[in-house]
Amino acid sequence: MERLDGNALIPDAFRGGVVALGNFDGVHAGHQAVIGKAVALARARGVPALVATFDPHPIRHFAPDAPPFRLTTLDQRQHYLAQAGADAMVVFHFSNTLANVTAEAFVTDWLGGHLGASGVVTGEDFTFGKGRGGNITVLREIAGKLGMSCDAVGPVCDDDGPISSSRIRKALQSGDCETATRLLTRPFAVEGPVQHGDKNGRKLGFPTANIDMGNYLRPRYGIYAVRGLLPDGRFLNGAANLGIRPTFDPPKELLEPHFFDFKEDLYEQVIEVEFHSFIRPEKKFDSLDELMEQTGERLPVIISGTVTDASGRILSGQTVPAFWNSVRHARPLAVGLNCALGAAVMRPYIEELAKVAGDTFISCYPNAGLPNPMAETGFDETPEVTGRMLAEFAQAGFVNIVGGCCGTTPEHIAEIARRVGSYRPRSKADPLFSGLLAA
Repeated sequence: MERLDGNALIPDAFRGGVVALGNFDGVHAGHQAVIGKAVALARARGVPALVATFDPHPIRHFAPDAPPFRLTTLDQRQHYLAQAGADAMVVFHFSNTLANVTAEAFVTDWLGGHLGASGVVTGEDFTFGKGRGGNITVLREIAGKLGMSCDAVGPVCDDDGPISSSRIRKALQSGDCETATRLLTRPFAVEGPVQHGDKNGRKLGFPTANIDMGNYLRPRYGIYAVRGLLPDGRFLNGAANLGIRPTFDPPKELLEPHFFDFKEDLYEQVIEVEFHSFIRPEKKFDSLDELMEQTGERLPVIISGTVTDASGRILSGQTVPAFWNSVRHARPLAVGLNCALGAAVMRPYIEELAKVAGDTFISCYPNAGLPNPMAETGFDETPEVTGRMLAEFAQAGFVNIVGGCCGTTPEHIAEIARRVGSYRPRSKADPLFSGLLAA
């Protein structure tokens, strides 16, 4: 199926066709009736079946600050129109120029001149031209003078009235995916490239494919049962959060589907996510514990702070014991210190943390000493110096997990591993714990 520029003369192969005319945002059951009529007429006459649409939507032109309302992108519309049997989609760029074209000029110059249309089909309530000066009566009159057939299709109705894009938007905004699916004849779907995000879902064991909502209508914020369509044609079942992620700072609007039993890399790939049913509203969790309880899976948490200078306080202004007391409710697998200070200056603070954090493991990732622009790595300590100091921490029973931060190199890490390997990891049975646990 071809996509043609309605603002220019179209190729001869598509001239003389029957044109279905409308916005067709959503390509819902009512739109499909109009398109189906145009396709049937074109096939009977042996001419091309064209569908003419507008982009941007006229509402966006006249009300640029209106909230997002689109049900489909141009790419999606082209796909759905091809499924309906159209030979080409003609896109009229809606600008000031087109907004000021009179109804008569639009039919004469654009449909008749640019497209060379032999017939036009539209909905009974369709309006067009400057100031909405054209309707089906005007269209029939002008088309007749040009020898162009004109057919109008009445509304397609269900028990609640005519099927329309407005009804579909209202259903989605209330979380009623089932009604939207019935009116569209397929699930509402968002298509877009997968972006890199904060990876909070991955940290919690539920990696998500982050998609910006762009110009799409925003359905009700919350958790949805979804199905994803990959570029290779595979379908994946999953659950998605649509909203601002209130548990995490800063709030950021995203569609975040998690696909079950799927671990492949989707970054930069364009995928489509179908909304099948609304599960619950978006919720802010006050703690990781509450979030993990909701997901039904508890994952290990490691927390690390940074002592910024010789005052012994971390970036939040807390002392090391105060830091531990403020995070111990999360029951971390390990708590530790990293970055700002080299191992020599960090030693008293790691020792202090090892004493107060008696019910968890201790991590330590110091810088390679203090910054030194004259050194090859920009820091003072060589691998041998850093490795020797961390080996002393291990020998003293302060640490369980060791590594390096700024200024450390693969050689530093290798030397640390070599030196600490002979020492038994700190455990809750170590003498360092005994006084605390007995108190």
